[in-house]
Amino acid sequence: MSIRFDNKVVLVTGGAMGIGLATAKKFAELGAKVAILDRDAPAGQKAAQAVGSGGRAARFVECDVADEASVARGVKTIGEEFGGVDVLVSNAGIQRYGDVVGTSEELWNEVMDVNLKGCFHVAKAALPLMIARAGGAIVVVASVQTFTAGRRDPPAGTRRFCRLDVTHTPRKFSAPGGHLQAVDAGAGPTLILSVGACAGHPRRQKTSARRARDRRGQSSPR
Repeated sequence: MSIRFDNKVVLVTGGAMGIGLATAKKFAELGAKVAILDRDAPAGQKAAQAVGSGGRAARFVECDVADEASVARGVKTIGEEFGGVDVLVSNAGIQRYGDVVGTSEELWNEVMDVNLKGCFHVAKAALPLMIARAGGAIVVVASVQTFTAGRRDPPAGTRRFCRLDVTHTPRKFSAPGGHLQAVDAGAGPTLILSVGACAGHPRRQKTSARRARDRRGQSSPR
């Protein structure tokens, strides 16, 4: 059975690169109107051009998911331009490395604000638009680290486990016919993991980041 998203509006956070960009491209190929929200404006504009190639409908809106007001403005803009939201892919995330003792409260809060509160902010903003259209779907991109934490990224397992709870919490408020789901993404040749694997080795880190950027459009670096 062929799945199509013709005339559906899909909003992807963190869609400027990696998993988010690959997701945005796929939805566009399946007929959806795609909105990319990301705080990296140059990369976001480039991503929207790539997603919108061939006459497809794609729009980039600069947005920081850690900032509730920024999210509200961004989602409102998409709603006004595309007429609503049918699918939200909550993908935006960051990765920070360090052991438990060396992780500062500032770093911990930075990760939680983007990766956890960001999911709440976008769901809060998008749900009313979905309810107005009598249904929709929210997909939260979590990680295999939901079930096993790494030694050098103590916030990772916590935030990703909490993402599962954030996914289930809106169920009681969603419209009939609404769907919520979490996807535990595995490791891949992403920008975040490539840089993290070389933590403490500046030369390797720089080379790895360059290679990951060079692979954009061919794989799903992030």
